[in-house]
Amino acid sequence: MPTADELLSADTVSNLAGLLARAARTRRSRALTARAGSLDGLGFSARVAAVRDAVLADLPED
Repeated sequence: MPTADELLSADTVSNLAGLLARAARTRRSRALTARAGSLDGLGFSARVAAVRDAVLADLPED
């Protein structure tokens, strides 16, 4: 069975941040980029929740 790091790694989250920024034609997703560097020690569910929260924080208010 794959580990949490294999399923949702820092590289995966960084790539997601870049893709979302390109799709939105905006700056790099700051919260998501920051979160990518702080996933160590988190299980898969905690990683998913952290990434979700970062994506929501990066969304424009409108």
